[in-house]
Amino acid sequence: MSGISARGNFISVVIPTYNRQTETTRAIVSAIAQGQIVAEIIVVDDASEPAFILEREVAIDPRVKLLRIVTNRGPAAARNLGIRSASFPWIAFLDSDDTWLPDKLEEQMKQVGSHTGSLVALSCAWATLPMSKRPTKRIPFPASNLQDFVSGCWFCPGSTLLIPRESFERLGLYDERLRRLEDLEWFIRFGRAGGVLTVSEHAGSLIARGQRARLDVVRAAATLIRARHITGADRLSPQQRNRLEAYLALECAAAARNERHWLWAAIYLLRSLAFVPRRRLHLQRFWRRVPWEAAGSSSASG
Repeated sequence: MSGISARGNFISVVIPTYNRQTETTRAIVSAIAQGQIVAEIIVVDDASEPAFILEREVAIDPRVKLLRIVTNRGPAAARNLGIRSASFPWIAFLDSDDTWLPDKLEEQMKQVGSHTGSLVALSCAWATLPMSKRPTKRIPFPASNLQDFVSGCWFCPGSTLLIPRESFERLGLYDERLRRLEDLEWFIRFGRAGGVLTVSEHAGSLIARGQRARLDVVRAAATLIRARHITGADRLSPQQRNRLEAYLALECAAAARNERHWLWAAIYLLRSLAFVPRRRLHLQRFWRRVPWEAAGSSSASG
């Protein structure tokens, strides 16, 4: 049988971790709390020092498995090992410093029916940690146009994503050469193949503020992405190339700012604006914000 409806609703959760013992344990607990829809939880230790250990509160659950990588290879490689080791039709990603809220996966699975037979990925509403006194949740806009996917990756923090395993079988895994922007590159392939990103408005993920990107890492990732989608034989259209160039330059500007390389930050920002003239920082709107107390469990699909 084929099509999403024939694949069942059992989920493999993949949690990559590196030097985050306490945070990862908290993430695992939030995955266990999703209930029986979670068939296995694969924790991939990307050469932590000291090595990550399963604490008793999570080790007693037979669904939790621990894999180790001997030499640190980055999040793309850790995710790929989890995907290759997964036994069930759906893959849900949870970063080790993030957590899930109750019913996150169940609410996302409600989006599947209208996309039977499609190349689909599921996202959900999320909030950034630490929560403010007047918290808001961000609801990504659904996407089915390649222009959306080449314009940035703010719309899908990794811990919101639920993807059929057959999507990776069709499109390939994450590019392990990328230490940054691996989500962006995979979703460009996803968009080029006609993929649809659908969204649950249920507040499902709490996203920690990640480590600030280094300029050399972002530059290296941008070079690889540019070679595959901008200058290579299988290049995007001119308009799509401009939007991707603008976004890559914006990522480089942000990384330069993180390291207080103000001149480079200005150069990259001007480069971004030259490719896509605009009056705001982002290339387009990727989400809408609503007060946390107004957060319902209604849903929207793209």
